[in-house]
Amino acid sequence: MSQKCCGLIHSFDRCAVAEVWVPAAIRCFIIGENPGIPGAPYFYDPIPLKRDSVGVRRLLLPALAAENLISEPTLLGFREGGFLFDHAIRCQLPKATMDRERARARTFRPSLADQASHLRRLVGRSCKVWLMGGVARAAIRSQYPELGVEARNLEQPYAVESKFFVSHYLRPRFDTPDDVALITTAVRGFLA
Repeated sequence: MSQKCCGLIHSFDRCAVAEVWVPAAIRCFIIGENPGIPGAPYFYDPIPLKRDSVGVRRLLLPALAAENLISEPTLLGFREGGFLFDHAIRCQLPKATMDRERARARTFRPSLADQASHLRRLVGRSCKVWLMGGVARAAIRSQYPELGVEARNLEQPYAVESKFFVSHYLRPRFDTPDDVALITTAVRGFLA
């Protein structure tokens, strides 16, 4: 099925996320920025036996397992733990385009994230929502202006009301396992 935004099939649809990976009860809905550059592997693609090339997944799954939030660092463990991952912008976009979108998100200027109405249904079904990165935060601000989500420093995770948790995007080239553990420890407290 093609999308009106980019005319391509989104990875979310190609991997049948809505049919296969949405847990019965969504304990924590994680919203990322976008699924990478065109042709990049996707969060819900099978995890290779060698090094996982999906950086956010490579950091996230072991960290959630270490916090006992999921039983094992696999996609099945992720789903069974009540977690779901999607993106504010479902289109794969060139790096330069995403750099512009991130800059717009920092100042809440109009951006592609403003079109993230696809998130509303899943946010409504979720107990808690983790906004990972400025683009995800801008998407929620555009969809829920009444929340008053502000442009704070993303290096220090914070909660917005009792439903939303905001952090920077987990970055394999910059975040150490200790950096990731600080965020996932805060997430564990947020989910408690």
